[in-house]
Amino acid sequence: MATVSVAAENPWPQMGRLFVEKGRLTPAQLEDALSAQRRNGERLGEILVARGHISRIDLAAALSTQWSWQGDGEEPAGAPALEQVPPVVEERAAEAPAAVRRSESPLAVVAGFAPSPGEQDAHAALAGRVAALEEKLAAAEARLTALNERFEQDLHRTEELRRLLAEQAMRISAAARALFD
Repeated sequence: MATVSVAAENPWPQMGRLFVEKGRLTPAQLEDALSAQRRNGERLGEILVARGHISRIDLAAALSTQWSWQGDGEEPAGAPALEQVPPVVEERAAEAPAAVRRSESPLAVVAGFAPSPGEQDAHAALAGRVAALEEKLAAAEARLTALNERFEQDLHRTEELRRLLAEQAMRISAAARALFD
């Protein structure tokens, strides 16, 4: 029953309900995660991410929806002004390890999480693959440029040979006319 009274006092949309409405989570998965939350006090979003039901991007989007929710045109009591940084974001950013604050993902600081080692490994692997593909692309572009230059040279040579062939044909034709005249 405590959940119902807290939900009634909270004017923002509930995160779990947002995921169920968007089809990202089943009601059974939500209820199971809420039970786990009641047992261990962990944040619902972290439970859902840990179980693989949602991604960290999904979590950040839901948090953004909660923060920017306008309701019936009235700001809920205590809602942050949209042009101000919410105090919880400032607190989380100050508490975040320096590695997270320097990370390429600003969502890590805002949502209060650092990428997991698996996510860091996946990011590093993808960055390596992208770098390798960029090198291959640069090599392919260099080969294409060289082929294009060779094509232009061959085209110029072909045009020159056609011109010479036409001149020679005219000389042969003139010589043949001279023989028959």
